[in-house]
Amino acid sequence: MWRPRLLAVVALASTAPFLLGPAGRSQTTSATNDDRAVTRSTPLITGVQLHFGAMIRKAGYQPGPTDTAMRTLDAVSARDNLSWPDLAQTQGSGIAARLPALFDVTHQRGAAAPPLLTPHGGLPNIDGGNLPTSPGALRAFSAFVGDAVTAWKGTGALVEIWNEWDKGVRKGDYGTPESYVALVKATAPAIRRGAPDAKILAGGAADDRGQLRSEWTKSMIDGGGLDSADALSIHLYDHCAAQLLPRATDEMMARLDDIHAYAAAHAPGKSDIYVSEFGWPSNSGRCGVDAQAVAENVAQFIFAASARPWIRGVWYYELKDSGRDPAEIEDNFGLLTYDYRPKPAFCAYQAAAKLVRSARPVRVVRDGSAMRVDFAGGDGTVSVIWLADRRRPMQFSTDAATAQPVCGAAAVTRPGWADLSARPIILRSGGAAPRIQFRSGPLSS
Repeated sequence: MWRPRLLAVVALASTAPFLLGPAGRSQTTSATNDDRAVTRSTPLITGVQLHFGAMIRKAGYQPGPTDTAMRTLDAVSARDNLSWPDLAQTQGSGIAARLPALFDVTHQRGAAAPPLLTPHGGLPNIDGGNLPTSPGALRAFSAFVGDAVTAWKGTGALVEIWNEWDKGVRKGDYGTPESYVALVKATAPAIRRGAPDAKILAGGAADDRGQLRSEWTKSMIDGGGLDSADALSIHLYDHCAAQLLPRATDEMMARLDDIHAYAAAHAPGKSDIYVSEFGWPSNSGRCGVDAQAVAENVAQFIFAASARPWIRGVWYYELKDSGRDPAEIEDNFGLLTYDYRPKPAFCAYQAAAKLVRSARPVRVVRDGSAMRVDFAGGDGTVSVIWLADRRRPMQFSTDAATAQPVCGAAAVTRPGWADLSARPIILRSGGAAPRIQFRSGPLSS
């Protein structure tokens, strides 16, 4: 079977020094904004979105290349949709035959990282094809989900109830928090019966309608949306908000911090978060993001999420492009092209995922727009640093033995200062955490 061309992370030490320049005229930042220990009991689940379950033929997903890419990435969990319109006549016992690729991929990853399944979609003969809100429609949808999840009984599957209910099925068919709470309460018992070991996620709202403070999700929580669920699912995008892109990952983390605090206060015990979608399209048209910036954002996101123990997992949307139109937003979210050729973000995801799954985050530091996360592993403690806001330049100095930009070669460091970049830099000393200092301004100022 044909295999894709995949990038490998190069981690070879170079004899060329990582040059740290002279002092310049910048001022030292006054104080550390945040410096705290991190205790994480289990590694961050690193996952990707696939398109086998929704039966989107044009997406072009192939089982062999998909499995190879996921293993290379260290993407241990697959997220996919269970389309009600496509599977309404298929019993749970028949899903393996109807969707063999989805069944195989989601059963190969192991119990440490269960699949994430998102059942959704309207039926033309139920509530006019709109969101299922009538009593009969709720019964029909819950019966479908309860039966479908039996195909994943014993896998510890994560089941996210619906995909972006607030966005609706058709234009103008926007789902309210109240109607979503009714959906969760109707569907959760069916999931418990069909797959008792499953974990139920509620939320999954779209954030492409200006919901930068999670108003819909907070209203859903207030209405009891997490009462029947186990945790919260969140979708994060900001590619069409030009003012946010210089600090894309940073603003996403601020939103996550905000909604986590809200859930902890209003739904105690249910505030763990699964980021079931995040990503940036690299299309050439409206809302497209430069491919290198996407790579920087992806690595930053995985490192920052790992330093928040209540973020249990993250799923990048998506593994590969679902179309071939270079200007179309929806065609260009992939870490790989439509034909499974790697984009810069593929290597960035790979490098970050391998580190967060092989070492434990133990410390996080915020100093101005500089970020630092320390990871403890078999080779001692390594530090990852990056510039969280591209509009606010920073410098760093360190006594680390080597500095390695993500997806670049490691180089020996020298004393002095260097510009901090949005591309994360991995610092190693071979034992204890390196000493690192930050100060504001560019080196050239």
